[in-house]
Amino acid sequence: MSSNNQLDCQSLEGTWLEIEQLAEQLHCSTRLIYELKNERVLVPGNDFYTLGSGKVRGKHVYCLERCRAALLKRTAELAKQKAQTQSIQPVETYNEDHLIDLVAKGGR
Repeated sequence: MSSNNQLDCQSLEGTWLEIEQLAEQLHCSTRLIYELKNERVLVPGNDFYTLGSGKVRGKHVYCLERCRAALLKRTAELAKQKAQTQSIQPVETYNEDHLIDLVAKGGR
């Protein structure tokens, strides 16, 4: 067996499941899995493969470990984005005339 074939066999290691079992293992809905595929969080040919012809929607088989890794990566990216947006707070600005009016009224 060539080294290329060995790499191909190694890349198929993992727990391969249909969508219903994957959703159960990830504690989510099948709809969320479809959304993750549409958002390209789950990548065809890496996280799942398709069986069947192009005329009829084929069955997809998912690698549990790869899907979990993709979700962890997405979670880390979203947390990083959230931290960046929270660290950039908008500067409060006040209309000078309004401030003078508030001070004159005693803050009421």
